[in-house]
Amino acid sequence: MVLIFGMSLISASTNDNLTMAGAENDLVIEDINTESYSSLNVLGVQSQDEIESSQDSYIINQRNYKMYFDNEGVLKDEYGSKILTFNGEFTDKGVLTINSDNTKITGRNTLFNNTVFNIKANGVMLTNLKFVLNESFKNNANAGIYVTGDNVTVYNIDMTYDTPGDVDAIGVYSYDNTGFKLINSSFNYIGHAFHNGRNYPVLLYYSDNANIYGNSINSTVPLREIDHGSFYGDKIASFAAGYSQNLQFTSNNVYADINFGEYQNGVKYPTLSSVYIYACDNATVNKNNIKVEDLYTRKNSANYLYALDVHRLNNMTVVENNIDVFTYGGYGRDGTAYPMQITGPAFNLKVAYNYLHSISNGPNIGIYSQNYYGPTQIDIISNFINITGKAGSDVYELVAGIEVQDSNDRILNNTIIVDTVGGYKAGDRIYGISYSQGTNGNHKYDIKYNKVKVPGPIAISLNQGLESTTSDTNVMYNILVTGIGEGGDKAVSIGGTGQNNIVRYNTNGADTIRHMSERDIPSWLKNYNSGGNGNGNGVDLSWLNTGNNAGNGLGNGEGSGNSLNGKGQGNGLTIKSNVNGNNINPSTSDAVRGDANSTRYTHGESGISIASASSSAGSGSSSSSSPSESKAYEITKQIQELDEINYIQTIIGIIIVLILLIIGYKEKEHTKEEY
Repeated sequence: MVLIFGMSLISASTNDNLTMAGAENDLVIEDINTESYSSLNVLGVQSQDEIESSQDSYIINQRNYKMYFDNEGVLKDEYGSKILTFNGEFTDKGVLTINSDNTKITGRNTLFNNTVFNIKANGVMLTNLKFVLNESFKNNANAGIYVTGDNVTVYNIDMTYDTPGDVDAIGVYSYDNTGFKLINSSFNYIGHAFHNGRNYPVLLYYSDNANIYGNSINSTVPLREIDHGSFYGDKIASFAAGYSQNLQFTSNNVYADINFGEYQNGVKYPTLSSVYIYACDNATVNKNNIKVEDLYTRKNSANYLYALDVHRLNNMTVVENNIDVFTYGGYGRDGTAYPMQITGPAFNLKVAYNYLHSISNGPNIGIYSQNYYGPTQIDIISNFINITGKAGSDVYELVAGIEVQDSNDRILNNTIIVDTVGGYKAGDRIYGISYSQGTNGNHKYDIKYNKVKVPGPIAISLNQGLESTTSDTNVMYNILVTGIGEGGDKAVSIGGTGQNNIVRYNTNGADTIRHMSERDIPSWLKNYNSGGNGNGNGVDLSWLNTGNNAGNGLGNGEGSGNSLNGKGQGNGLTIKSNVNGNNINPSTSDAVRGDANSTRYTHGESGISIASASSSAGSGSSSSSSPSESKAYEITKQIQELDEINYIQTIIGIIIVLILLIIGYKEKEHTKEEY
């Protein structure tokens, strides 16, 4: 018996090293922070007098601008590739077109009222400009700034756009180009496409190698029904990117709330995808604050909110983001309030170190992923997920930290807290990790080292009551705390006809703290943790007037380069120092927008009686810090403690066997002597 016990422990240790077939291939992040602009330096800057006296620099104002632009608003050739400083206000000038490469445009106390830009040339820079728009610009692809040239930089602009009703209205639109950069800019956007048209403060379409960094995007937009199956099926988004390879979306603050001023009643699926990314292979979403609020949809009414909505792409990395969703809405099986949605086919998606929080009165899931349109494979590692919704007995009345209807997933070392409005009732579908809404094919999971707390009896539910199969799945070394039942192994349910599923060494938290071992960390995450992030390509802004700025510009070229820390005080260039991706709540949610810790989370007409406990993200040791700071839930590099116990027990078992054999042998010899 002792030998069998020892062998079982050795077998368990071997099973612990199982990994998904092929999952290690192509899982290396290269230069994840390459575009973080840690190498931007505003050094060797000319003074204003030097700029004005330079033969390559021109001052343009309301009175003389026709000297520089023809009757069609096109920049004259002789002023191309120069430095153009716009001074003062420009009202109703229509579309200003830049056809000349390497033209640099900046502003001095500049305001463009219903005056917009069309950038057709390569290497153009737009910096330090302010826009106030309230019209439609059909002859400029419906955009305030329309970019088709390569390697265009839009830096430190401020745009307020109160759009007309039911038309396409885009703040910045980058189309069919490469190397577009939108940096350190601010958008205040109010959309009115209630029945027709599309609202996007920022839109990228076939815009490869784009870098969207350090921006503040505030949007108030309608809910609209979507048309599935195409990029433009989602008509409303705070940021939208389609078919744009190698996208870098980093250190942005994105806030979206709902415009109900002329809301059309009767919309069947009123939807908002705030950050919407479609078919953008090799994308990185890193260190962003994304927040969505719907304070208008009432309890027992359906709305469909997705903070980060990802479709049909491969090799995407989502790391160290803070994502928060709040709504009073939700009813029965209708409605969503998902911090992250993934729709396949999608391969090699990497989701780590994110803080995800959501509250609603209906179905609610922290990370929802499905392979209905094709196979999906994800790594979900070391995230903190706190979800409150209204669970019920219907398969779509689901509240879960993670719902993965996927082909081959690895779910490791996450902290997950879920709860249901009004308290748990027998039969409610509420889980920490689940595959409970059926899709075809076999499904395979490695689920280890997670800490899960649920109010019901089941913490992990896979394939329960579904026709498809879950096979070759390991559910091991998790701490599973349940409000009903014993937790641990008994809180795991795997249904169906699948084979080779292992449920072992899951506890209810009373015995040991689990640490994921070094050998379980995938290579891409080891690379990220070791700082293999690159230093960025940089942008030369030495041409730009910054007064007497002698500071170090943006970042210092070291480390992750995730903060904008320019020290200069010049009047020409405003450098933001507060966009660092380290705040749990987006800086846009200030007194004007409402704070995430507002009393609406704890009581009032939402009907959410338990939100005060959940709104603080669990109030445990892992809840007080953002993912990019202390990471109470981060990976440790110690050997997993239970493995140590297993090895010790195995050795002890062998020693006991030897002792028993020796005792038996001596007893036998003693018996012989007596005989």
